[in-house]
Amino acid sequence: MFCSDRSCSRRSLNISFSFTSSGLALIAVMWLVAALSVLVTGIIATARADLRTTQNFRLFAEHAAAGDAAIRLAAVAMLMAPTASGPVKFQFAFEGRTLNVEVYPASGFVDLNHASTDLLRETLAYGAELSENDARILADRIVDWRDPDRSSLPDGAERPEYEAAQSRFRPRDGPFESVDDLVQVLGVSLDLHDKLRGLLTTRGESPGVDPRYAPAPVLAVLAAGNIRAVDRVLAARARNDPLIDMTALKQEYLADASTLHYRFEAWRQEGDLRLSRVRWLDLGRVSSTGIPWIEFDAEPVTAERVVREYPSGV
Repeated sequence: MFCSDRSCSRRSLNISFSFTSSGLALIAVMWLVAALSVLVTGIIATARADLRTTQNFRLFAEHAAAGDAAIRLAAVAMLMAPTASGPVKFQFAFEGRTLNVEVYPASGFVDLNHASTDLLRETLAYGAELSENDARILADRIVDWRDPDRSSLPDGAERPEYEAAQSRFRPRDGPFESVDDLVQVLGVSLDLHDKLRGLLTTRGESPGVDPRYAPAPVLAVLAAGNIRAVDRVLAARARNDPLIDMTALKQEYLADASTLHYRFEAWRQEGDLRLSRVRWLDLGRVSSTGIPWIEFDAEPVTAERVVREYPSGV
């Protein structure tokens, strides 16, 4: 059957119009499905992130409670059987988990209030891996923050420098009350503070460090980064060697000090994470509640990912 040119054109127009409308509808549906897919994916990702956050919060809260319990058990053990031969280590079991507690006297750390500018500079250089120039500047600023005078050291900073930098902090011109005060020093970031936390104290009460009680990172500062010297000291301590060779350590930074202030660290392995809880205790005084020690500082639980070591060839 034949059709006129006008009727065929009209029919083609109707077919084309129908096809175009269906195509637009199909595209709209496809865009809607894609948008819903993105929305659902985002909701799932958010839910998973919230779940991980909740799980991590629970993990940290559990370790804080278990760590505090292990630390207090270790404190009781130390009071019952005092020792001064070196750092002390304990192990306790809680609900199928093993918690390790390492105890170091405060004299084994660099004291923020008594350390010399040179020792602070070495701590910043070898403990936080700062450049020589940055370590020198921040060491001067730390001393300026704590010393009572208003005159800045060559690379230091007093009130005018803090005001010029629009810092919300000002030098105390007095002692550090806690290692956390370090973030108030001009130029000290939270990241730098975290790197230094395990090296410093405000309870050492000595310008030097007692290497008999210093943990490995502090020994590395005293040895100017000489890891072999650190390993020799640690090996001799592990053997309870009464004559430990300290000649590789910088003698001007060493001290023979005693204190009843201790750093207790409770840690455990959870998968590839090393969970840690730190508390500082004074075992020489009784608290107002009758507990035979005073807890004067607690650090939040931290998690450090442990790199697994495999035998060569694996």
